Amino acid sequence: METQKRNSWGALVSVPENVEKLISSATAEVETGIISTHQRKGFWRAVNIDCYGYTLRPLLAVVQVRESTKNKYGISTRKSYALAGRNEDGTTFLHGVPSQKVHAAIRRDDAPGGVVKACEAWIFGCAEKDVPKIIRQGDVALVPCKKLPPTAEKISFETRCIIRESHLLETAGMWVEDGSIPMMYVFSPSLTHLKGEHPYKEGGGENFYRVALSLEMERWTFAGGTQTQSPHAHFKGD
Repeated sequence: METQKRNSWGALVSVPENVEKLISSATAEVETGIISTHQRKGFWRAVNIDCYGYTLRPLLAVVQVRESTKNKYGISTRKSYALAGRNEDGTTFLHGVPSQKVHAAIRRDDAPGGVVKACEAWIFGCAEKDVPKIIRQGDVALVPCKKLPPTAEKISFETRCIIRESHLLETAGMWVEDGSIPMMYVFSPSLTHLKGEHPYKEGGGENFYRVALSLEMERWTFAGGTQTQSPHAHFKGD
C-alpha cells in the first residue's frame, strides 16, 4: 500500500516536485501568506495551501485552501477543497470537491492516490472501482455499465444530441431513466467537443454507458471561487 506522512490535520508533509508545480500553477490566482488587518490590535488574515492527495499518471492533486482570520471575536477558519489538474491544452483547473469525501478517503486508505480516486468518483457519481474505466471529455464522461436499469426507457429514433451546448454525443441508442436526477444511458457512444478544446472520445466496443455530468463543490472567494456564503454542490458546465 502506498503511504505518505501526514500532519495532524491530514495534509501530506511532502509531495513530488511535479505535483508542487501543478498545485502552484493551478492556484496561481490565490493570494497566500499573512496579511495584517489591524497591526495595533494584532488582527490578521492568512491563507495557506496544502496537498491531501495526488496521482502521477495522470497528474492530479487534491488541495485544501485554508483561510484563518483573527479579529475581536477570536480566530476563525474557512476551507475549500479542490481537485487540481491539467487540460489537454496545458492549462490548469481547480474543481471543487467536498471535505467529507477527502477526509473519509484518508481514514479508509491513507494512500495519496486513494484520495484522488474518491474525489473523481464523487465528481462523476460512480463507484471508485469504475474510475479507471471512465471515458472523460472535459466535464462530461461516459461511465461503463454492464446492463441497463430495468426502468430505463428508450428514446425512439434518437442517435445524437448536444450536451451542455459543446459536446456532440453520437450513439447506437439512447435510454432515459426518470428520477430526482434523470439519467441517460447510451450504447456504443462517441463524444466530439464542438469547441475543439478536448479530443474525440469513443466508447470501446458494443457496450452500455451512463452519461455523467460533473458535479462540483463551490469554493470560497479566497480559494478562487465565487462563494461568500456557505458553498454547496452543483452540476458544472463548460
